[in-house]
Amino acid sequence: MDGPIVRDGDYSAFVSRQRGRFSFRVAAVSGATGFVGSHLIGLLRLCGIKVRALVRGMPTAPHLNGDGIETFPGDVRSRATSERLVEGADVVFHTAAMVAPWVEHSEEQYEVAIQGTQRMLEAAEQRRIPVVCTSSISVLDPVSLPRYVRLVDGNHYVRSKRRALEAVRRARQRGVAASTIIPSGIIGPGDYRPTAIGQIVRSTMHGGGPLVSFDGGIYLVDIRDVVEAHLLAAVRDLPDDYVIPGEYWPLRNFFGAIRRRARVRKAQFEVPLALALGGAAVLSAWSRLVTRRAPIITPAWVCHFSAAARTSYRSDADRLGLSPRPIASSIAEAVAWYGAC
Repeated sequence: MDGPIVRDGDYSAFVSRQRGRFSFRVAAVSGATGFVGSHLIGLLRLCGIKVRALVRGMPTAPHLNGDGIETFPGDVRSRATSERLVEGADVVFHTAAMVAPWVEHSEEQYEVAIQGTQRMLEAAEQRRIPVVCTSSISVLDPVSLPRYVRLVDGNHYVRSKRRALEAVRRARQRGVAASTIIPSGIIGPGDYRPTAIGQIVRSTMHGGGPLVSFDGGIYLVDIRDVVEAHLLAAVRDLPDDYVIPGEYWPLRNFFGAIRRRARVRKAQFEVPLALALGGAAVLSAWSRLVTRRAPIITPAWVCHFSAAARTSYRSDADRLGLSPRPIASSIAEAVAWYGAC
């Protein structure tokens, strides 16, 4: 992708409103090449804050080449790497994760989520500096998956993120100034290494989105709200878990908004939930046995999407001083960003 990750105007109102509030001069950021990490680095630099960025791959990513950014290649699971990253920093933003609803081998996903979080918390604790970790609203999901779904789909992403959240809460009980931002599905411009949602936007724009849908929905939040929440949480006197659920969107409305913005006429059909579950199971089995690549959807996520309309989450946006952006605009900007790249 050739478009800039952070564009002029993305954070101008926030920077103007919060000018002088952030006392930290140097921030350590893990997951620097991810969607949240890349936007976070852009906002930190706009605020005049130097960045120490941990990268596992793509060290030459365009947003890491600016002044005031020092990169550290390494693995978040390494104690030595985490300590080297945090040395000299005034705050830590831990965004690194394997954000994948399906993986062939789950061990690494658990290690990155749990061990990586513990390493960052330990490094911050030793230096008595605040740390803000990125979680997922899926950790709060009250859905109890049916036994037959658990047998074919471990949903390791959700399990690993729940255990990482437990590690943050234990650290907070020890006196660590550890907060967590818990966003829903993140959307917006600058998703240059497309997340699962970014892949849906891009494929739907080009007529390759799902042919079928079902009676379900998804909570969505703008990437810029998520990143602003990280900085606001870092200066709160009392560390806590901050939930940013955004807006609930039925799947038919979500896909329809993308198609309208991209002027795609391709039709999409809605199928019964049982058929969607069966199809997702077949796709997951095909991925595991043949392609070794993530399917477009798994049985667990069919269950989560189908239950989303019956689920409500508290919002801590007011507590943080956030005014969340309307998701219709976020979808439009995501489509426009991909269209310009």
